[in-house]
Parts: sequence; structure tokens; C-alpha cells
Amino acid sequence: MYTLVEIFDAKQYENILSPIILDNISKVIYVGTREVMTPQKIKNLKSFYRRRKSNLPLEFLYVERDNANSVKSRLTQLVKNNQDCIFDVTGGEDVILAVVGIISQQFNIPIIRVDARDASIVQLHADATSLRALKPKISLADAITLQGGKILRNDTIYDFTKDDIYALSQMFSVNALDCEAYSAFCNAVAECISQNGKKIIINKNDFAIKLKRTAKDINAVFNELCKRNLIEKESDTAQRIVYRICYGLVAKLILKAGNALEYYTAYAASSLSEPVYDIKTGVSIEWNDNNTFSDTQNEIDVMAISNLHPLFISCKNGEVKKDALYELDAVSRALGGAYSKKVLVCTYISKNASAREHFIKRAHDMNISLVYDVHTLSFEKFTYYLNKALK
Repeated sequence: MYTLVEIFDAKQYENILSPIILDNISKVIYVGTREVMTPQKIKNLKSFYRRRKSNLPLEFLYVERDNANSVKSRLTQLVKNNQDCIFDVTGGEDVILAVVGIISQQFNIPIIRVDARDASIVQLHADATSLRALKPKISLADAITLQGGKILRNDTIYDFTKDDIYALSQMFSVNALDCEAYSAFCNAVAECISQNGKKIIINKNDFAIKLKRTAKDINAVFNELCKRNLIEKESDTAQRIVYRICYGLVAKLILKAGNALEYYTAYAASSLSEPVYDIKTGVSIEWNDNNTFSDTQNEIDVMAISNLHPLFISCKNGEVKKDALYELDAVSRALGGAYSKKVLVCTYISKNASAREHFIKRAHDMNISLVYDVHTLSFEKFTYYLNKALK
């Protein structure tokens, strides 16, 4: 068994890679400066291990910043007091890393580094011949906890039935015919859904007023839903019309205009060749940092884990503005860390060719992958582009 000496980094993800990948570790000793290894980061790190029910002993030892003698003294004492040490230099401050090289040479201590992109281990100095690696998974809750956040509520797609999948594909197909009309339909009809989600009860007078307020053809959406047997007219009197909702998921997709695209994206993510798991929609996150976001910014449309990295997907059903890029970037950095993956899925970007080109370039500069014109794509094409966005 090895004692893992982890050089503490400001990027929390780099602080947990080796500890969760290496199998035969008896203890983890974090070495860092007070400026980087802050009480809040230590607290979040402990919460991460506690969430995973890890019984790995943890120690946190400080050195003075930019003081090579302080680092050398600390590491020398550490090596003498702990047998079979390994230094992990996946992250850390320059002065500490430089001294690690000196101490490693002096005492013949193995040095390893883990590639944050694919979690592969590289042995840089000496041999840790009995080092064993696992193929770990982290949950979405683990990743959020590591950054000091907490998932308050979410929906999951893992319990989807065949009926749910059929209803979802048909609802998204209706949405694809006219995204703006579909959104207007949802906004008008959402409050007409019965509490048990089985009926749409339309008061004709009230609904006539709603129709006057929109230029979109809401009745065309009603007709499509009936044609596809997603809803069925049950009664029609002078005062009201009642529709029976034929599939349970239909009510949920109508309650919010963006739900059809969000659930469609989540379902597509579940079928990717890239290992994507722990897929959730409508993820509401409480952030415990001193800086705070508004409630809307803390609501992420689709989240998952992709290759041990938290995946943030923002879904926009209709024309998307550049503010969506900045919001996605800010939220993913704060709640997912530096290695989070960011994808914006939308129906269309802009009808203006110049604005569209500028938007695409800006997204590329911000390292945000785009999947757009989704309403024009087959499901197979959509999953192809979504998979490509995660590479």
C-alpha cells in the first residue's frame, strides 16, 4: 500500500483524480499553500469523499508560498515519516512541484501524473511496480459537491418506458413543425392541465382571449397532437373543451415549452457511444460559495457525467441570443469546475447570416460546443452531432 502525496491545486478536479483512480492507497496527504488550499476547498473535498463513503484517511499539510526551504523541509519530513510514498504532480504550484523533483531524486520517490482528459496514469520518475488502477465513476452529485454545490431537485430519464419514448419523439416532432407556435401553445395550455395530469380543460372564453394575444397558430398544434393520438377530444360544450392526455409524459412536456427539447436531448445523450451516464434534466443547484447566481442561472437544462467530467447542456427552443453562451460558461465553471464540458443545443441561432456566424465563432472561442438546427435533424443525425460535441 502506498501513501499518496497530492500536491494541492486550485482546480479541485485535479485533487481527486489520483485518489479515486488508484486502488492500493492507504492514505492521502495533501500539500499546499494557505492561499490555494483554502478552508472552503478542504471542506468541499472532505464532503466529496464523505459522499462517496470513502474511508481513505486524509491529511492536509501547509507550506509557505514561494518558499522552497519551507517546501523542502515539509516534504523531507513527510517522506521520512511515511513509507512507500508516491508524489502526484497532476496539479500544484510551480515552486512546490520543483521541490518535489528534488526530493524525489534524493529519496528515489516515484512521481506520477494523471491526464485530466482521459484519466490515464503516467509514471514520470522511479517505478511504483505494484501500483494498481481502477476504472472509477463519479456521480453528478459527487462532481457538484466537489465544487461546493448541492443538487436540490431534478428529473431523470432512466425510468422511461416505451410509451414515454414514443410520446417524446412525437411531441418533439410536433415542436419541430413550428417551434414558436409550439412554445406559444405550451404557454397558453400549461395552466389548463388538470392536477393529475390526465386532462386539458379549456375554458372557451378565457382561451379566446389568449388566442388574441398571440399571432401563432395554436389550434394547428392542437390538431397535430390529436392527429398523432397524443391527446383526444373527450367533450365539447358551449363553455369548455376537455381533452384526454393519452400518455403521461405529454402533460410534463406541455407544462414548460422547453421540456420537449430538454427531454429529447437527455434521451439522445443516453444513446451515445461516448460513455455518458447519470443523465438528469431540470437540475436545480444550490451553490454554497460566497458569490451567488440567480435562481434561473442555477437551473441547468440537462446534466450528466461524460468521461468523469461534468457535462452541462443548455437547451434553447427558438432563436438563441449570445447571453446564453455567457450564462452557460459562468454556471459550468462555478458549479462544474475547469474541466466541465459545455454544450448548447438549440433549434436555430439567427436568421441573420452575419449574426449567426459571429455567434458560432464566439461559442468556439469560449470552448462551447454547438448543436443547432436540431428541429431539422433526424434522431440519428442529432445523436451523431451530440456525440461529436463531446469529443
